[in-house]
Amino acid sequence: MSSCEQVQAGTYSNNERQRVYCDRGTFTNYDGAAICDDCIAGYYNLELGSIGCLQCPAGTISPSPGSGGVCQHCDPGHEPNVEQTAC
Repeated sequence: MSSCEQVQAGTYSNNERQRVYCDRGTFTNYDGAAICDDCIAGYYNLELGSIGCLQCPAGTISPSPGSGGVCQHCDPGHEPNVEQTAC
């Protein structure tokens, strides 16, 4: 990558000026990012290089930001709160 080329959304430029895909549970939605942002609690993504996050499916939660891109099922008899951050 040349020093003038911006990285695209879904990637960031590391200290060695290399293009790196955002990990699962993180994203960038603009070009030229220096870091990836965590998906907020209650949201996820499963793909490297994501440009956004999706709300957890009904009956599941993502308790903390950047939870590795995975939503968890609530224990039997428990329902998620409205924000899908806790059961």
